[in-house]
Amino acid sequence: MTRRTQFEVDNLLALLLGALFLGTGIAKIASAEFVVATFGGWDHAPWLLTVLGAVEVLAAVLVLIPNSRTVGASILSVVMVGALGYHLLRAEWLLAALPLAILATGLTLLRLERALTRGSVRAFEGEVAPS
Repeated sequence: MTRRTQFEVDNLLALLLGALFLGTGIAKIASAEFVVATFGGWDHAPWLLTVLGAVEVLAAVLVLIPNSRTVGASILSVVMVGALGYHLLRAEWLLAALPLAILATGLTLLRLERALTRGSVRAFEGEVAPS
């Protein structure tokens, strides 16, 4: 994969994750009816919805900013590990598929960020950047 392709895929994944989590985070903070109905069935404290929403919005904004993308993708990945674990412990196999897919996307974004950063450091040091 060329650096240009890595850069474009990196930006596309960041845009997708950022938009997805801005939407879900805002819906949780605003206590949208469909979110409250879903979380209500799981018997969680109401404040948890707001906290998760705030974390998702923060991470989404960080993912959308190139210089903080790694931090944002890391936060989103941790949130998805929690969601995945929660659904697996409750044997909600179909519901576990979405956090698993988003976790894979977040980890791919982290890998691309690492590759792009390492390439730019090598180029800065006078080495040939990998293509």
